[in-house]
Amino acid sequence: MKAEDIRCRDPFVVRNGKEYLLFRSHDGILDGHEGVDVFRSRDGREWEGPAPALSLPDRGNTYWAPEAHPWEGAWYLFVTVTGLRPGCGNETPLGKEIIRGTCIFRAEHAEGPYLPWSEGPVTPWEDLALDGTLYADPSGHPFMIYCHEWLQTVDGTVDAVPLSMDLKRRIGESRLLFRASDAPWCLGQYVEEAVGIHFGGTVRVTDGPFAFRDLSGGLCLLWSTANQGKYQTGLARSAGGLFGPWEHADQPLYADDGGHAMLLMEDETKGKMILHQPNTAPDERMRMLPIHLTGYGFEREDE
Repeated sequence: MKAEDIRCRDPFVVRNGKEYLLFRSHDGILDGHEGVDVFRSRDGREWEGPAPALSLPDRGNTYWAPEAHPWEGAWYLFVTVTGLRPGCGNETPLGKEIIRGTCIFRAEHAEGPYLPWSEGPVTPWEDLALDGTLYADPSGHPFMIYCHEWLQTVDGTVDAVPLSMDLKRRIGESRLLFRASDAPWCLGQYVEEAVGIHFGGTVRVTDGPFAFRDLSGGLCLLWSTANQGKYQTGLARSAGGLFGPWEHADQPLYADDGGHAMLLMEDETKGKMILHQPNTAPDERMRMLPIHLTGYGFEREDE
């Protein structure tokens, strides 16, 4: 299969030896399992699969935004899970005892099989949190960067929480990195009602953070939002480390209804920005756009 043959929302691609691995989540039973699929490719153009990377019993959960990260000799799959957690006492806009947050799964090999590792979400249980990604600070300490969803905050945020060295649990409080409205280009969109909540105003989404360093050592974050009816991706940059201050460009990096982006580097300067486009179900497809790092983020190259 080619990428245009594979429906894929929130794509995440890693190099594993001579192979590329593409991770894709799905809701409900598909090919006998619920969870996350993996596709393989030798060249990044022709793909084989899917095969189960995370296979879980059918509990009616939803699974979003899988990310596979190597860490201290093993692989860890970060997945946003939404589901009923009886006894947790949560009252969220999605209902009573509903949890939405990023859980961590572990495997010996990049392609899996991944097994439960964290005890439920690592993100705060009381938050509708999603799209957790791994970041290690200059001292080697791991953090999860994630989004606190607009359904609770109206103005979505990007936050970070410190993790234990084995990535099994959080070991401190979450801290705000920035709000969607901090970016001049994020105009948001009008929402009358969602999941039974009357907004009657402009909300601002935060989705899909992904951290990397540019050539001058700045810490950069890709992130996406629903902007005036289109899904768009922008760049935030901090010269001072994870807790900022964060700067935002005046314009998005990618404005053509695509987002939840990541970078896959082929060497120290060149790679690809990978995202899904368009954002409308069931037409989402992975796009791989050549880029090169600069002293301030990166620049797109001609395809």
